[in-house]
Amino acid sequence: MKLAIALALLACVAVASAQTCSSQGVTDQSSCDAKCGGRTNCACSYLLSSCGCAAADGFSFSCTDLSGGNDDFFGGDDDFGGSDFANCGDDGVTDEASCDAQCGSHSNCFCSFTEVLGVQGCSCGAADGFSYTCSSTSVGGDNDDSAVPPTSLIKSTLTAVLGQECAAPLDRALTSSFVKCVVEDNAALDALENDEDAIMNPTKLSNICSNKCIGEMFRAVDILNSTGCGTVPESAIANDPTGIIEGFFGIMMLKDYMGAVGLACTQGNGVFCGSLMPVFDLLMTDPTNFGAAQCQTIVGAGKCLGSYRAFLEADPTGLSDDDEPIDPDMVLSALESVCTAAGVTGITEAAAGTEAPSSLASSSATTVSGVVAAVAAAAVAAILA
Repeated sequence: MKLAIALALLACVAVASAQTCSSQGVTDQSSCDAKCGGRTNCACSYLLSSCGCAAADGFSFSCTDLSGGNDDFFGGDDDFGGSDFANCGDDGVTDEASCDAQCGSHSNCFCSFTEVLGVQGCSCGAADGFSYTCSSTSVGGDNDDSAVPPTSLIKSTLTAVLGQECAAPLDRALTSSFVKCVVEDNAALDALENDEDAIMNPTKLSNICSNKCIGEMFRAVDILNSTGCGTVPESAIANDPTGIIEGFFGIMMLKDYMGAVGLACTQGNGVFCGSLMPVFDLLMTDPTNFGAAQCQTIVGAGKCLGSYRAFLEADPTGLSDDDEPIDPDMVLSALESVCTAAGVTGITEAAAGTEAPSSLASSSATTVSGVVAAVAAAAVAAILA
């Protein structure tokens, strides 16, 4: 369930067009919990004006007040182009291949080429901090949108709060492509538009795991969290007239869910491991209806079961509804017993290993799925360390 809540919260943070909590009467944890509406096996989390709920029956709800108002960090922006970007034509960037070439000798580097209404753009980022962005349009500049601060102001504002020692990490994390993902209602984020669909259904999960902007956000969060630059004092948030600091805090709260989302986006035999969550939930909540079909689903997902085992060994409460630790050995024993009785073998083998991070990173780093695969690989590596 926590995994579903994590994805619901991720959706409400990432999407600029999310419904507002104030319009839904959500102002605290209690009113957030009320959105479950009496459903069983339903849980909610309220964090910094954002609410995310998920239930075993597929219900999900999310809202946020982080967009709109004076929260310019999440507003619309036309500050990209002109002096913010290189000119793609000058650099010979005309398609995906020439965009990919901008990585040069940088390892663990990914690029994305887009063309919308005749306007071409290329954005690249590497684990070593390298970034490159170009646009074929010369429209725009640093000061043509009074509602949204330029990237330079975002960095300087956060540096003033976090300290000069965070200037370099902020420069690495808050690339133009990252800020563009956050401040624009990016087309790539349409996949996460809030609705009443089950957040854990295969299509929804696939859209989340193949979203380039989420990959950009996770990369930034990882850089800042690992350098001690991911926490801001509450007083700074309260005294923030620009909304920059509040928006930054909203993004950084994703650090608590990187492991869970990384696990969900890990793949075994082409199946997202997150798709097994309803299967495990059925085992816990209604074992009498757990049978051969569910066992086959687990066995067919490669080493996803082993990845769940490793996750729970590292964080026993990470997938618990009530923060009570889950004993992975007890779960595996129950699975082995039920599946053997149902005539299905392979549970022991599925739990004997994990989906190695390298198998995720080996997918094309120039594709949208490759972007998130690299992020998921880093998260899984941390879990398995």
